[in-house]
Amino acid sequence: MSKTHMVVLGVLNERPMYTYEFKQIIEERGYEHWAGIQMRSVYKAMESLVGSGYLYSTRKIHPNTSFVNIYEVNDCGREYLQKLVEKAFYSRVGQVDIWLAIAFMFATTREFALTALRKRRELLLEERVQDLYWKEQIEKEETFIPSNYQGLIKMGYEVSFLLEKRLNEWIANLEQGSDKGFFADEREGYICKQN
Repeated sequence: MSKTHMVVLGVLNERPMYTYEFKQIIEERGYEHWAGIQMRSVYKAMESLVGSGYLYSTRKIHPNTSFVNIYEVNDCGREYLQKLVEKAFYSRVGQVDIWLAIAFMFATTREFALTALRKRRELLLEERVQDLYWKEQIEKEETFIPSNYQGLIKMGYEVSFLLEKRLNEWIANLEQGSDKGFFADEREGYICKQN
């Protein structure tokens, strides 16, 4: 899975923009820091996505008379974004992938997002049971675990309660019908036309 492709398509799914605008959004949202998305890989991804038929690139004259490329997600790109988000929700590769999937979950359907968020909550609760076991082992001092691992185990256990709270909020909002019109199944249908 390409996190960079997901970010490029997810951000451009909000609206078409030129490269400088896109760079500003990446910086404002901190994708470089928390998701490890580097601008040089973003530029490569944009060109790759254009070449693969997922983005349109239109050259326009900017007010200062220079040319800029405006990038826009097409229907095939939205379909690809949906697949990337779905794959991230069900992967066990890392927390960042899940955060990105949540950030761009509106590329999917409401039902898919609800199912995926419920599954993430279920997995979180399973992981908490494991963390509790190891936390108890640390407290009993029955197993030698280096202090850095002890801290990570305790932190994982403590953070799981906050993550559960957020997952419950998102699930409740979706069940109540909040965010009407944002999901792919609540907008005009996206049909991927083959070239």
